[in-house]
Formats: sequence, C-alpha cells, structure tokens
Amino acid sequence: MKLKNRRILSVLMAIVMVLTMMPFHPSQVRAAATPALDPGVPVRLSELTYQLSNAKFERTGAVHATGGYFTVAVNNGSVDAGTLASGITELTNGIKISGITTDKSTATNRIFNFTSSNTYEDIQAAIQGMTFKQVSGQTQKVTVNVVPGAPLSDGKTSARAYDGRYFVYVARQNSMTFNDAVTTATNNKGHLVEPAANNPAEMLAIASMFKEFKTLYSGDWNFISYIGATKTTGPAWSTSSDSLTHYVSNASQHTGLEATSNFVANGAYDHLTLLLDTNNNKIGYLAVNNTHGGTSAYKDPGVIVEYNPDFTSDFITATTEVDVLEGSLLKELQLKSEDGSGVDLAPAFDPSQTHYTANVPNDVYSISINPAAQYPEDTEVRVNLNGVEVSAGDWDKLPLEEGKNTVTVGVYDKNGNLLNEYTIEIVREKASTGGKLTSLVPSVGSLEPAFNPDRTTYTMSVGKSVYEMQFTPTSLDPNAKIAIRVVDDVYGDDDWQEVASGSLSDPLALNRGSNTIVVRVTDEDGQYSEYTVTVYRSSGSSSDDDDDDDKGSNGGGGGGGSTTTPTTPEAPKGNLGVTLNGNDNPFATGTVSTSNGRTVTSVKVDQGKLNDAISQGTGQKLAIHSPNEGDMTVDGLTADTLKQLADKGASLEISNLLAIYPVPVGKINLSSVASQLDNAALSDIGVRIDIKRASEDVIASAKSKAAAAGYELLVDPVDLDLTFTHDGQTVRSGQLNEYAVKYIALPAGVDPNRITTGVVVNPDGSVYHLPTVVTKIGDRYFAQINDLRSSGTYSVIWNPQDFDDVRSHWGKEDVNNIAARLDLKGNGNNTFAPNRSVTRSEFAEITVLGLGLMRQEASQVSFPDVSSSAWYKNAVSIADEYDIVRGYKDGNFYGDKQITREQAFAIIARAYRLIQSEDASGEDTSVLAQYADGAKVSNWAKADVAQLIQAGIIQGNGAKLSPQATMTRAEVTALIARMLKTANLIDQ
Repeated sequence: MKLKNRRILSVLMAIVMVLTMMPFHPSQVRAAATPALDPGVPVRLSELTYQLSNAKFERTGAVHATGGYFTVAVNNGSVDAGTLASGITELTNGIKISGITTDKSTATNRIFNFTSSNTYEDIQAAIQGMTFKQVSGQTQKVTVNVVPGAPLSDGKTSARAYDGRYFVYVARQNSMTFNDAVTTATNNKGHLVEPAANNPAEMLAIASMFKEFKTLYSGDWNFISYIGATKTTGPAWSTSSDSLTHYVSNASQHTGLEATSNFVANGAYDHLTLLLDTNNNKIGYLAVNNTHGGTSAYKDPGVIVEYNPDFTSDFITATTEVDVLEGSLLKELQLKSEDGSGVDLAPAFDPSQTHYTANVPNDVYSISINPAAQYPEDTEVRVNLNGVEVSAGDWDKLPLEEGKNTVTVGVYDKNGNLLNEYTIEIVREKASTGGKLTSLVPSVGSLEPAFNPDRTTYTMSVGKSVYEMQFTPTSLDPNAKIAIRVVDDVYGDDDWQEVASGSLSDPLALNRGSNTIVVRVTDEDGQYSEYTVTVYRSSGSSSDDDDDDDKGSNGGGGGGGSTTTPTTPEAPKGNLGVTLNGNDNPFATGTVSTSNGRTVTSVKVDQGKLNDAISQGTGQKLAIHSPNEGDMTVDGLTADTLKQLADKGASLEISNLLAIYPVPVGKINLSSVASQLDNAALSDIGVRIDIKRASEDVIASAKSKAAAAGYELLVDPVDLDLTFTHDGQTVRSGQLNEYAVKYIALPAGVDPNRITTGVVVNPDGSVYHLPTVVTKIGDRYFAQINDLRSSGTYSVIWNPQDFDDVRSHWGKEDVNNIAARLDLKGNGNNTFAPNRSVTRSEFAEITVLGLGLMRQEASQVSFPDVSSSAWYKNAVSIADEYDIVRGYKDGNFYGDKQITREQAFAIIARAYRLIQSEDASGEDTSVLAQYADGAKVSNWAKADVAQLIQAGIIQGNGAKLSPQATMTRAEVTALIARMLKTANLIDQ
C-alpha cells in the first residue's frame, strides 16, 4: 500500500430521478416522480471495509404490486450481503436460459428479488447492512439498480444498459415463431430490437451484452435473437407485404439492411434474425422463414427485448465511488484525568478499532487527550467534544458534563477532508441529587416565597374552613422516593405516606393554627432532603370556637374519605375601573348581572367621551377593568375608533380577573373587515370585545384531550373575542398583521415555575403551542401569550419533558423545552433520537408549531407533490401562506428530502422577519467570512444566513456552518429556541 500522496475519501454520486411505479397505460400521465436513492457518505469499519449505512430512498412504503429485483455491484473487491428482510431473496442459483446459467449472484454482483409486500425501507435496510471490501490501492465503484415491476424468473435476465437504454433477454419457449417473438417482447413491456443500416456498432454492442446465449448456426456464425425487421405485416406476421425489409414498429420505413455488408444471404425469406460471430466482434442479419425454429434444427435461443421508455423511467440507479483510506490511522490515543492518572479505554487502544468507551467518577471534571497520527506529515488530527471542535491548545483540559460525553478524534488530509474518525463515549458518574424537588404545589393557597428547588422552608395561610389539603411534589430524579407527613407529637415519625412524583398526595388533616408539613425526597443512594411547609389555618372569631377541628367530613357517619366544605361564590362587584393614563375617566360605564350561574359585566363605551380622551394627546393609555371573574362584554366601539387609536399611537386594554386583552389596534386589516361587510364605512361598523370562560363542552373536551396526551391543563380555557358587526352581519378580522400579546391570569396557588406554555384551544379540545412568557403584573402572575390571532380560546399547560437519550446531550435544555411546548414529538419510550436527521416536511411543521401559526384548517397547498392527504399538508400550506417555506425550481416541495442546514437557516430567517418585521435581510454578507466555510453557502441563502448571524441566532466564530450538511433534531430545537428567545417570544 502506498503511504505517500494518500488519496482522499471522495464520494461521487450520480442519482437518476425516475417516475413512481404504476401499471402503464399509454394515455396516462404519470403523477409523481420515482424516488431517487442517495447512497450517502460511506461509514468506515476499517481502512478496506465500509458500509453505506446512510443510504436512503426519498420515499417509503410498498415499491410495486408485482415485486421486482435490485442489484448491488462493485468493480473490484466484494460485497457481503448481510441480513435480508423477509420477501427479499438473493439469486444464488442464478437464472437458467436454454440450459445456460446467467445473472447468478456473486461476491461482486449481488442480485436480489423482492415481492409485492416489500417496501423501500426493506431494500434500504438491505443496502445499509451490506459490507463492502475494497482492494488495496484501488477505487471501488458501487452501482445500485432497482427495477420495480420485473421480478426475475427462469428464462429472463436482469436488465442490461447501453447508451441510456435497457435490454433484457427472454428465453425461447417451445417452438417460437416470429409472431411469438413479437408477442413475447410486448408481454415483457418492450419491443424487439430494431437495427439501423448505418449503425452496426450499436447492434454489436447490444448483441455482445448477451453473447453467452448464442448458439451455433454455421461456420463462424451464431444465432442470438429475432430482430424487429421483416417483410411481413401484423398481426399474423406471416405474409410478405413488400420486397424490402422494414421496421416492425414503423411499417412504412425501410431498414436498408439488404444493402449492407452485415446482410448474410440466405434466400428470399420474410424475417431477419441476429447473428454474432465466434469472436464476438461482428454481427450479421440472416433472412429466415416464419417457422424458423418451429420445424428447423436451427433456431435462436431467445429474443432481446428493449424495454419501453415508460417502463424504464421507473428504474432507480445510484452510483458512488469510494477510495481506500490510506494513512488514516492513529498510532497513539491516551486519556488522563486531572491528577495525571490514566483513564482506561474499552477495548484497549488498537489503531484499527474506532469505537471506545470510558468511565470516570463524578469528581473528575476534565480529562486530557493526546491523539497522534501515524503519518503527521500528510495528515492532521482534530478533536471534537460533544459536537464542538476543541483547539489543540485545550486538549489537556476537556471539560466533562455529568453523564455521557462524546469525544471524536478525526484524521484529516492536508486539504481538510476527513479520512477516519475515532469515537470515545466517556461517562462521568452523576452526583447524587441529594433528593431535590423541581416543584411543590399545594391544592389550595400558595407557598411563600414562590418555590425554589434550593430553598427548603416555606409558609402559607389558609382559611378556617380548610380542614385538609394536599400537595403535588415533583422530583428532579425520577427514581427518587417521596414521602410526606404532618408533624404531630401524637403519631410521631412513622406517619409517612408515599407519593409518586408529579401526583397528588392523600389529604393531610390540618389543625387550627400552625401545622408543620414535611416532604422528604430520598435518592437512589439513600441520601435525602426535606422541605418544610408551615401552614397557618385561621382560627376565626372566638364565637366560632365550636371544636369543629375533628369534623373531617361533612355530615353523616360511616363512609370513607372526606369532602371539602363548599364555599359560597363571591358576590359580584360593581366598581368598574375606567382609566386614562392611570387616572379615572368616565369614557365607559358598566352593569353587573348574573346569568346561568355566571357573573356578567356589560360595559358600554361613550363614544363622545372616548374621543375626548383620545384627542388629549398622542400615546394615551386607556383601560377598562372589571373586578369580577365572570364574563365581560364591551360594546359601543366602532372600527373607526380602532383606527383613531392606531393613528394617535394610543392603546386600549380590556381586562377582568380571567385575562387582559390589549386591543390590537394598528394590527388589524380594517379594509379587509369592511370588505366582508359590504364595504361599510368604518364609523358604521360596530366592535364588540368579549372575555369569558369557554363553554362547559369545550372545557370538558380540553381536559379530556390533556389527560389523554399527558399534559396538565392549568387554566380552564378562556375566550377572547373581537367581532365586527354591520346590518346584522358579524365577522372577525382573522390573522393580525403582526404579533400581539394577550395575558391569561394564573389561578391563585399555581406555581409560576410550573408553566410550560400558553396554548390556543381548538373546538375539539386539542391545543397548539403559542409562544409564551410568564410575567407578573401587580401581585398576580400571567401567561403573556404572543399570537397572530385577533380572537381565540386560550389556556396554559404544564408539560415537562425529560427524555432518556438527551440527559447528557449538549441539546438537552432546548430539546426538552421545545418538546414540552408540543412543537416536536418524541419517539416513544421516553426517547427523542436527538441525532436523527430532519426532513423538509418535519422542519416546516416544527417551525409553524413553534411560531404558534398552526391551525386545524389551512388553504389548498400550492405544491403539486404535497397531496391533500399528506400528514404535513396543513403545516406546509400555512408555512407557504406566510412565505416561510419555498419549493424547488420545478415547483415541488419534496417534503421527504432531508433538510440541509442552509435551507433550515433560510426558513428560520423568514420566520424571524415575520416576527421582527423591521429586521429585513440585508445585502451585507461579510459576516459569513468569520466562518471557515462561509463561502460555501449558496448565493440564494447568503443574505438569510448573514441575518441570523447578525441577530445571534447562529452563534459562534471561527467554526463551520456546514451549509449543505443535514440537520439533526437536536440542532433544529436549538435553532428554533434561539430564534424564539432572540425575538423575546418565549422565556430566556
């Protein structure tokens, strides 16, 4: 093996895009493209062996109703077939034609049949599982061919290609006549080969592909096949119709073969057959009769069929070339802890072994590494820790996170091409949590101060009528044990009750006055922490001293658990707050009534007084607040009022104890509203605003959906509605021109640390994420929801996520955050697969969900390859509506393609501009130069990528952008999270 001037690993891919397999009808137009096969980047097992474990079709599901076959061939070395899915059979015994075995699967040319039940995934898995062995010093060419609809059988070879055309050889069956030959070709989705007089070289090339089938005719000549040239006519093909030979497919066009040197005289017969000489370097055309082979001792062994173009367009071909890895090994690889002691690798270091593991105790915070290449004059070594490159000067202090840390050591040539990569998974033992809680929520009241995992003592107060209460503790360690008790000298320390993390405890009886409740959290090592809550229960007035502390249940003896004493609803309050810049101003009045058990506050705006308030200057702040928790209705406004407010830079805020609704003046397309109402004047269009609890049906459906999906609904859904009315017709404005905020009040006692996100509630009770920030206004906490809707039904959820396979991953925080917001699902079994690539359709859905744009109904999608039944149809349609995604030049979206990093950056840049409309992308792309591969960003994406760098959404300096690489699920969550945080749509 030559060790100098080492070849680089190069992958040259030629993908042929063809059409989806379906039964062919000449008048039928094909609707969709056949998926291409991407061989992917080879994954090295050693210097001379590799697998195409990244190979992937661009489609999934069944291939063809009649099955088919595929081949995997190499020009040198060998292929180990590995394990095959059920239904895929390797043709180890070959195909026999006229007693000759052909197309037998060999180590260099593997041939497999597949059945109608097999899928693209089955074939993909077979290709991924094959092991390729190279010849030292030689580039190996791998060619994969997939032929749907043509399973191989005794009597038919696999397709062989010449000049972009495909041919197959079908054995003679019994006494074949010329008519039989034509029928055989037609039945095999093709036609007989038709030679041109002026192109004998083409016919020689085609005949040579099937030279093993020739049979002796006379002298140096051998029969090969009937050809599509004759003096007869169909359909019988038995009676002469002309003195000159013409093509079968075009009876009016003469071949001119009689006048060529390739014509072999044999009498004035009606048909021609193809001859090939003994040395396979000359062809001839022999005239024969219609019964040639029927009664004659001489006969062709079969017919060469040229597949029709409509059939070959379903073939899938992929080719890749792989160089031998030379000089790509390390000669040394050692790890040491901070005190200089060695860290053992498993297995022990061997230059040909590329995967290792190591374990260190929790008190080892960093390690050193000293990789050395075998040939440093021709190669260089780079080290990455958890996906981030580490400069050589820092190799002696690689910081370790608790849990798994992934160190990769790459050997590169002098041009920066990766030759080989070693992976070390270092597990740093986790420190004991000491038994910590992440939240502690009482069933009534709230903790003082707000819960903090590191604070262990709290107080709270409850009324005299609260005889008992419960707590919901949630532990940091899911395997920790939680116990709770009320400290009582009578019962002592044995009165602990166990509570599952995230579950409600059994009722805890409360005495009047001070009660001490202790929550103990014990980790797997037996270490525990205790949280103490001192609960003060009111004693009431002295006249109330009736010894009712023992009345844990209301009424009657017998029977089990206790019930909570019902409370009388608070009487409605009539003191409506109407203010201008914080001062009382009578531009609206209100009345309070009760309807169906609900308090209804009806507000009437005085247009004259409101106009006076608006006219007092610019930027006026007007507010109407009801002190009641029930329904609130505001009438008396007009569309013209909203326009005046916008023109003056004024604001109007409507609120009660359920929500705060800042009216989105200036963000509503009032012209569109007017057009829906027969182009009425704005002053004639009435405006009404409602804040109310959602209907009982919607609340019940929302709670049912939450229970089924595993998240907790913390707030009964609230309707915020803005309607426009004229002449008895009522409409809504739909989407706003830009994001507006709404505030949903958190009930007393809800820990603000347990808020995951605000959501919009659909009529069926399902929810979609809305970008949300938790904020405190006065003495109350609110979910500040950022939304493009003018109206909707809103709630708040608690949905913590802690995926097993990201606990030591660099993307843990963003993965759990974005998944908790219902923007990206896990894989089941509490796993997330952070390193799996993301498709364009998945990315579109994640972006639309993250921005809070998803809705149940969407307009017709404009991409022809996105069907109305596609699972991602709504997401792509909405993303297209906002110009967030775009298709390819052919108009298609290609949702199953893996998204590239620059495509993802461009989508996020457009999404960012939807939020920050003033931050339009500029022409200054100079910031790309700070990245080593900034020049490799496609021209169409440069402005978008530059904008994200300037906004801080793409972070780092001196690293790589890898614009054409695919993007993993973890990288996607990090990108979405940074975009939403940068735009201040979610908590930092």
